[in-house]
Amino acid sequence: MASTNEFGPDSGGRIKGVTIIKPIVYGNVARYFGKKREEDGHTHQWTVYVKPYNNEDMSTYVKKVHFKLHESYNNPNRIVTKPPYELTETGWGEFEIVIKIYFHDPNERPVTVYHILKLFQSTPEIQLGKKSLVSEFYEEIVFQDPTALMQHLLSSSRPMTLGAWRHNTDCLLGVEFGIGALAAVGAGFFTNPVDVVKVRLQLQGELEARGSYQKIYKNTVHAAYLIAKHEGVLALQAGIVPALAFQVVLNGIRLGAYKSAQRYELIVDKQGNTDVLRTTLVSGTAGCVGAVLGSPFYLVKTQLQAQSAKSIAVGYQHSHSGSWNALKFLWMEGGITALYRGWNANMPRVFVGSATQLTTFGLASDWLRSLNIFPDRPILLTFLASVIGGSCVAITMQPFDVLATRLYNQQTDAAGKGILYKGLGDALVKIFRTEGLTGLYKGTFPTWMRIAPHTVLCLVFYEKLDQLYNNFTTRTD
Repeated sequence: MASTNEFGPDSGGRIKGVTIIKPIVYGNVARYFGKKREEDGHTHQWTVYVKPYNNEDMSTYVKKVHFKLHESYNNPNRIVTKPPYELTETGWGEFEIVIKIYFHDPNERPVTVYHILKLFQSTPEIQLGKKSLVSEFYEEIVFQDPTALMQHLLSSSRPMTLGAWRHNTDCLLGVEFGIGALAAVGAGFFTNPVDVVKVRLQLQGELEARGSYQKIYKNTVHAAYLIAKHEGVLALQAGIVPALAFQVVLNGIRLGAYKSAQRYELIVDKQGNTDVLRTTLVSGTAGCVGAVLGSPFYLVKTQLQAQSAKSIAVGYQHSHSGSWNALKFLWMEGGITALYRGWNANMPRVFVGSATQLTTFGLASDWLRSLNIFPDRPILLTFLASVIGGSCVAITMQPFDVLATRLYNQQTDAAGKGILYKGLGDALVKIFRTEGLTGLYKGTFPTWMRIAPHTVLCLVFYEKLDQLYNNFTTRTD
């Protein structure tokens, strides 16, 4: 390492027009003891740290790191002179830690960052001490017009390790979206048969007054029986490919955004409980984005699920031989415009559904945790909270679900315009005037039978997949 004397008292002077950026991460890891320690009342062990974002040895240009703790600690000023730049303590409360980084070049001013020590979070495994809480942030140290000495030191850093260099800010966001998509696919496979039944019931008696038409499907069980009898058992999985593709897009975005916002505490209050307004906006907006992007899959799914044997047919019958044939037909008919026909039909449905589902799930989780009835069984807690969330969705989303099914399945003219409905508003008025309020609630029971288990499976699968991922990537503290 070059010494100060080699470059003189001014460290070789400033090099104008040069900017060097060194990214860092700083934060803390904390783990709950499981109970308050008798000798001092401390509840957690924690480690605060500063480390490079990239795989490099900071000691080539960092002389020392000064951590200033709360005044209640013996010797609150702690100095660390070599990597790893961290210190471990125990305590019971959160407070601000001042982190000051000094450089080997005395002519470079120290850099100061401020970190709020984080000990508490609402995640069950963290509350139980089974999993460490991580609060980590990204920052960049910018060296504008560095001295010749500092430029030399900054360009002389060597790798910290020959292996992979990881930290907690690496890829959480991408992982959240991937786990969300995978969880939804697992749930969608089991609930698709009920979705087929729901679509048939929602199309039965389309724009016909109540009592003026013959009911082919008497109820949910009868509908499933008729479909299996006339079309075969596999017909209950009609549209499974586009249905799962839609789940990947919708819930990859929706659950990924929700879980990411939850992890980064964007949708909780200062006490760590669910903030209703922010959760509603985040989950509803993310759901709308996913619904719009995945609209072609939902369109094909609905049309394939509506197709049936002539003797039990309801609604307009499309003549698709499969998912690929349907997508190809729509593309040949009108390209992107045809694939995204009725793209806005799903937005109210998904916004209301997502906002209701994830907000009530969060509130139910908070309530169940406050009762402390399942302190060591987070999967069971997730199961019960998702049952509550899924049941609420079936009630609030049903009218919008009927509108989406009708709009996506309707016949179109040569110009690609709907023959029965011009849009959401027109569909709402026509259905209400002709079929009454009950027309908007056709298929409510199968909707509940689908959405409640789907919510349960999706969120429980997510929780389990998240546990498996964390176990796979956990590093020894």
